[in-house]
Amino acid sequence: MNYQHLRRPTAMPYGTTLHVFAKGIKPVWEDAALEKGARFQLKSAKSHTSKYWEDLLLAMIGEQIGSKTDMVAGVVLNLKPQFDKIGIWITDCEDEEEIAKVKTNIIEILQVAEKDIEYEVFRELSSKKPNFIKKSARGGFKKGSRGGRGGVDGTEFQRATVEGKEGANNDFSRADKN
Repeated sequence: MNYQHLRRPTAMPYGTTLHVFAKGIKPVWEDAALEKGARFQLKSAKSHTSKYWEDLLLAMIGEQIGSKTDMVAGVVLNLKPQFDKIGIWITDCEDEEEIAKVKTNIIEILQVAEKDIEYEVFRELSSKKPNFIKKSARGGFKKGSRGGRGGVDGTEFQRATVEGKEGANNDFSRADKN
């Protein structure tokens, strides 16, 4: 595929994820080349995504990010409804001098503020609990509360039956109302 045939992110549907990685590296944290991997990530306004993506993609291909050719593993684009995410995956989170160069290059290429770029180490991310496990301040569903199984006062819902009619459309009602 030639670059001239690559569709711009603005022409792609939400939920699209693009991975462009160096030969032999899979876009998963578990890949052996990413054992000490990390990423820089940027949330992009829809109006800037195409330019950021193209600039980073060409800089990666042209080896303009960092001074070590094997440091940048690839770039990732995630298209979301409200904003987009662009990630630059690197192979060695322990080479602080090279990480600083990569970050500086990204800031210069995209012309963004340093605060707009997040840095995450993969092994630290994999040890974090997913967000969906966290409980809300309300404590989630409890017996006797709204939602879940049961009524507001702790009684359970039961199926009410219509006597004398087989196959009648039976509705749900509260046990204390029968």
